[in-house]
Amino acid sequence: MSRVKVGSSESITVRLAVVVAVAAPIVTALGIAVQLAKQPWTPVGDWAAMWARADDVASMHSPLVGAYSTRGWAHPGPSIFWLTWTLKKLSFNNVPGAFALLAILHGIVLSTLIHNVKTWLGRRIALVTALISVILIHSVGGSLIGDFWNPYPPVVWYFVFVVSLVAACTTEHRAPWVWAALFGSLAAQAHLSFF
Repeated sequence: MSRVKVGSSESITVRLAVVVAVAAPIVTALGIAVQLAKQPWTPVGDWAAMWARADDVASMHSPLVGAYSTRGWAHPGPSIFWLTWTLKKLSFNNVPGAFALLAILHGIVLSTLIHNVKTWLGRRIALVTALISVILIHSVGGSLIGDFWNPYPPVVWYFVFVVSLVAACTTEHRAPWVWAALFGSLAAQAHLSFF
């Protein structure tokens, strides 16, 4: 078994690949955010109800359950309302701005996950995680990575939960448990049907 010398071209290539892999989701998300910020939006349907209900967060009528489902039940937790409320405040009540912020947030979360996976599981698994992250952004539909309505945010959160849970079960690091608990809770609150 031969070892790669520090500073060798293969080592530099792998390091460069990891840097590009970590940057890929945030760069992709920034491109999507620019497009989302330019799009006009008229509140209709479920999105209008979510946008209006988010105003109740941090008030006497703060949501205690998730969004109502057409199947006669509410999603289990209010995390989606808290997220929308935060985006609404940060975007100064500008819906395209809120969509853009969520796309950026998801890009940051996925890039941070890839960086953490490099620490927890190594460079090769980080590269695989990056590839899956970019495929995930594409498969969700690109611009939908910035959509705050179910089931779009929970897709990213569930992916982070699964990767963190694998890392938690296969390494001695404690941080993956925190990530798994946080993102598993968010995903379960927003859309329990994934479980």
